[in-house]
Amino acid sequence: MLALIGGVEWLIKGGWAMYPLVLLSVYALFVIFNRAAFFLVHVRQTDRELENVLRGTSLLPERLAGELAPLLARGLKDRRVDLKRAELAVEHELLEGARYLNSLDTVAMVAPMLGLLGTVSGMVKTFQQVADLQGQVNPSVLAGGIWEALLTTAFGLIVAIPALMGYRYFRSRLVRWENHLRTVAEDAGQLAREAGGEGAVTAAGEAG
Repeated sequence: MLALIGGVEWLIKGGWAMYPLVLLSVYALFVIFNRAAFFLVHVRQTDRELENVLRGTSLLPERLAGELAPLLARGLKDRRVDLKRAELAVEHELLEGARYLNSLDTVAMVAPMLGLLGTVSGMVKTFQQVADLQGQVNPSVLAGGIWEALLTTAFGLIVAIPALMGYRYFRSRLVRWENHLRTVAEDAGQLAREAGGEGAVTAAGEAG
């Protein structure tokens, strides 16, 4: 990211704060690509398998991915769905989906503050130089020092904005997926009830 904007020269001019910001930018990109791959691959595969489970076309539950799909497939095969276990399976799927997301939100909050800290540090250094020279300094030199100090604020925002956008997007996707998983579990329970009677659905480990 930094190489596309100003390269190594900006990294050096920005001072010490640029180095942790670079690390945060690399981590944020890792999380964004990791979660994008999760929703593009795992979520699509899980949703496709859940759809096949409800249609009754999944004959081998042990080959299904995740926890919810094989659980519901076995339950429908036995005509008995444990809603408590299904709820736990949904929670496990959601925990997998939420991996790294909180840290992405942390990056979005920390990066601007770290950039501002670097700017303040650079400004203190610049005006300290002015004080040492008793005000006898070329304005262009002063402007150059301020410009270098402001680099950290700019880069902090460059890191934070994509991180925040990624966090909001993946969080909204996760909420929609949660609603979908719970709906599928309820539909499976209804199918089991229609196939095997009221006792085919169990809640909290007890027969209904």
